[in-house]
Amino acid sequence: MESAVNTVNKRVIGYLAEDVWMTLAELNEAIAERVWEINHDIRRADGTTRFERFTEEEATVLSPLPDDVFEQVEWKELKVGRNYHVTADYQHYSVPYALAGRLLRMRLTGTRVTVFDGQQVVAEHLRKMGRKGQYSTDPTHVPHQHRNVSGLWPGTGSSTGHAFLAPPPSWSSSRHRPACDRGAGLSGLPKHPRVPGKEEQAETRSGLSGPGEHARLPVVLDFEAVDGRH
Repeated sequence: MESAVNTVNKRVIGYLAEDVWMTLAELNEAIAERVWEINHDIRRADGTTRFERFTEEEATVLSPLPDDVFEQVEWKELKVGRNYHVTADYQHYSVPYALAGRLLRMRLTGTRVTVFDGQQVVAEHLRKMGRKGQYSTDPTHVPHQHRNVSGLWPGTGSSTGHAFLAPPPSWSSSRHRPACDRGAGLSGLPKHPRVPGKEEQAETRSGLSGPGEHARLPVVLDFEAVDGRH
């Protein structure tokens, strides 16, 4: 191998070092002439050329090139998110929802993404390219309660990419929601809490059952006033 490199260095690079070419095509043509000379004209110690040795001893035992183009493969070990998607190169790919939180292996090529749990293939997707944050979701990976929800992930109508969360129980009806949640906006909140008047304070003190108890004055946010119905 080192002998071949030395031959190319002397008979190609050294031979052409002082020449000047105006185009890449002219340079490639000059290199091809020097390589032809090395393979066909220069005879070795046994009287044969490199090309003759190749055709007689090596060409007959070579295997044909594969039909499929070679693809570079990259392996990653990544954790599945709570939304049963695993993120690779800023793109999100679904796996069966029961695997949420698990550490899985991903095989990435230029066109496909394959997810493994141990030696078992659990998901396959076409690889997402271009804009970051795209989702590839297999409907069979989705839990039953999400299957009839349209637009749950970006690319299918949702703009957040996170599972929908139910409101707190205390806000389950509009009657218990503060005015800002019913459409008044954050700007409608009072700047200071409303403190009960003297009559309300007196009623609170009168309800104490013993001398050891202390009055606790409630502080009330006047949401009705904010909502314009006070």
